[in-house]
Amino acid sequence: MLAAFLSGALAAANDKLAGLVTDSTGGSIAAVTIEVADVSANTAARARTDSEGKFTVGTLPPGEYVLSVSKKGFEPHRQTVTLSGADAFVRVALTIAKQQYSITVDGGSSQMDTASAAHQDAFTVDQKTFSDLPVKDGDILSALSSFVNPAGGAAATIIVDGMERTDADLPLSSIQQVRINNNAYSAEFPKPGKGRIEIDTRGGDDTLHGGLIIRARNSIFDARNPLANERLPFTRNGYDANTSGPIIKKKLWLFLDVNYETQQQSQPVLAYLPSGVLQTDALSPVTLDRFLGRLDWQPTQSHRLGVKYELRIDKAENSGVGGFSLPDLATNLFHRDYRVEISDQYVFSPELVNNFRIALGTNYQRLSSVDDEPQVIVQGAFSNGGAQVNEWRGEPRTDMIDTVSYVKGPNEWKFGVSANLHPFRSYNADNFRGTYNFASLAAFEGGQPTLFTISAGDPLLSFQQNDYAWFAQYERKIGSASLFAGVRNEFQSGMPQHLNLAPRLAAAFAPGKDHRTVVRLGGGIFYDRRPPPLLEQSLRFNGIQTQQYILENPVYPVADPARLGAQAPSAVWRLDPNMVFPRIYEASASIERQLPCGFVLVTDYTYQRGNHLFRARDLNASLPVSGILPYPTEGFIGQLESTATSRGNVLNWTLRSPPNRRFQFFAQYTLSRLYDDTGGAFPPPPGMSSSLGSLFAALLPANNYDLHPEWGRANNDARNRFGLSGTAQLPWQFTFGTLTTIRSGLPFNITTGQDDNGDGIANDRPAGVGRNSGEGPGQFSVDVHLGRKLTIHRGERKFDIEIGVDSFNVLNKTNFVNYVGVITSPLFGRANAALSGRQMQFTLQIHF
Repeated sequence: MLAAFLSGALAAANDKLAGLVTDSTGGSIAAVTIEVADVSANTAARARTDSEGKFTVGTLPPGEYVLSVSKKGFEPHRQTVTLSGADAFVRVALTIAKQQYSITVDGGSSQMDTASAAHQDAFTVDQKTFSDLPVKDGDILSALSSFVNPAGGAAATIIVDGMERTDADLPLSSIQQVRINNNAYSAEFPKPGKGRIEIDTRGGDDTLHGGLIIRARNSIFDARNPLANERLPFTRNGYDANTSGPIIKKKLWLFLDVNYETQQQSQPVLAYLPSGVLQTDALSPVTLDRFLGRLDWQPTQSHRLGVKYELRIDKAENSGVGGFSLPDLATNLFHRDYRVEISDQYVFSPELVNNFRIALGTNYQRLSSVDDEPQVIVQGAFSNGGAQVNEWRGEPRTDMIDTVSYVKGPNEWKFGVSANLHPFRSYNADNFRGTYNFASLAAFEGGQPTLFTISAGDPLLSFQQNDYAWFAQYERKIGSASLFAGVRNEFQSGMPQHLNLAPRLAAAFAPGKDHRTVVRLGGGIFYDRRPPPLLEQSLRFNGIQTQQYILENPVYPVADPARLGAQAPSAVWRLDPNMVFPRIYEASASIERQLPCGFVLVTDYTYQRGNHLFRARDLNASLPVSGILPYPTEGFIGQLESTATSRGNVLNWTLRSPPNRRFQFFAQYTLSRLYDDTGGAFPPPPGMSSSLGSLFAALLPANNYDLHPEWGRANNDARNRFGLSGTAQLPWQFTFGTLTTIRSGLPFNITTGQDDNGDGIANDRPAGVGRNSGEGPGQFSVDVHLGRKLTIHRGERKFDIEIGVDSFNVLNKTNFVNYVGVITSPLFGRANAALSGRQMQFTLQIHF
């Protein structure tokens, strides 16, 4: 442990009462009110916990005292403490309040907090609030996605119980709290606060609890999809049961959660065939199984151990159909992921705490085509044949992290190291039967494909990629100000540069005597890692392991695809030897102001600049004037490199209500301008249900010798965005909640539908047209929840029951997606897919 060498050197002073306040899972709780009273109920001292959940109450004379601990959203706690002229340390575990109806952040008092973890535009949702919000299928992360603003177009970083994860598909009942933008420039995490989602899972306590949630959706209550002629069949049923309680009171606790979801959904198809418009649908059955078990043991007041087991099994049939993709392009998915996580928290002294976690598990995914026929893609019209997907991936993994925190007066230090060891074993026989690409319907009717691509070789590949990091950070409070400084270093196996220092600084100041205004300034560097698919692509398509052949303007159909190796050289992919980690430079300034009646308004400006983002280039593309290949005897040479850039300017206004109100809301408006010169700066990690080939097509430019036209609006550049989360307690125990999302249109690419530059990718644009120069319309969706709470007493046992109705897109607003940018398409400039119309969900919740 990092703290072992420090423990002997630090001794607590006599007559000092100190302690640590945690939730039932062992996670620390900041800004908790501590009050110490003598036996006559006279207050002897007061204190508040810091960002690590620690507190110290000066020196007190020997005697017996009553310690009162309170925090909004948790049950009050009282216990007797005896001081006998020596140092005393207590550990308090708070349980969630029985009734909690608010979405709040810390710092709701009349004096604003300047601590780095007390941002007033941080968004926190606790477990009791989930039932008051419209959460479709229990997916809280998707419901809150409008409040996440990751830099550089990257996916948000997900932290579960202090450990970074690629996803967090957890049962809703197992989640205790979700936080966004908590400590924006923390060196503990790789991404900024607005691009980070932190999740705490539930644990047991000394009281027996249990719960059952039943969710049901059916198309008979829904509006039809805007692109379907009739209401398509759909059913989804979900069951979530959990229980928690003590095995040995005050020592050993258990939490169990089981979730089962089943779904039958028809996806609408809108395609243009030579015979005319085709509108049909395909039924896709889905089953989802989740299990989470957790055991927490506290052998001593200063030591807590935990073991958590997670299991996830997904099955989906006939997926991948919809829009231009006809039913015979369907795929089947099987995904299994298990994880065992062990945690060890040790309090060496009131000032020094160490946390160690190790997780072991395996992620396995198999994706296969229903039909194995060659695929036919007609740009902007339809795709049929087989999906040409046949792959599986196994990822055993070991993740470790150790952190130590030390607090002395106004000073806070935190240090940590992490290691993620990920060996991969994958099988990829994608496109082994071949794919024909036609530029238009007319070209298809004439039997004139632009491209034919096919792969061959050994589909089995094993490789390993390990990620490592260390960090150190320091924070000091000086009167009404606070200063924060930290540094993080990321490095990875197979990357030549091991020193990637990411310094981060932040300062906050509360001017005036009332401390109702806080000014914050901050800046830092954030590195991203090389995702595993980039390494896999270079190892698989090296010309030896797997061959990929590209034939321009072939005869249709190709007579003997197996003999293409004698007609054309194999395409290869390679990593640029000068590749480095992508990095984001971020700086921000914000003003937090407490308004009358406790409302808080935050104005925040953030500047983002990305360098060394990932892109790809064909090093053997035909020269612009002569049309000659630089390497005439070679085929396509795709180089993965880190030479792209991005720029972003983001202005946020956030308004939130005060705590302890019957109505609560958190509203945020964002005005942004995001530009980059790569269409896929951060390919998704393993686990995405798409083939690797589609990932890398987005990385290639339209012109490999002129990258200037690639500079354009980022794929996620919605200039205006608004998100609202609110709940209200109505008379007669009714509850109301809403999640409202409004955004302006996203850009889309305009292409010719042909491979004009001969790189094997039909992403070429008309002359003078830059990337992402088209723009679709915006989206507007209002989701609402209405519930009725009941309480039933059976002897000493109390049952809390809620019957709820959710309506998603309650106004039935038409929201089109997937705008067609192929100029030869009959649907050019229009959408071939749409989000669902109004949908209903019925929920029954029982808790005791």
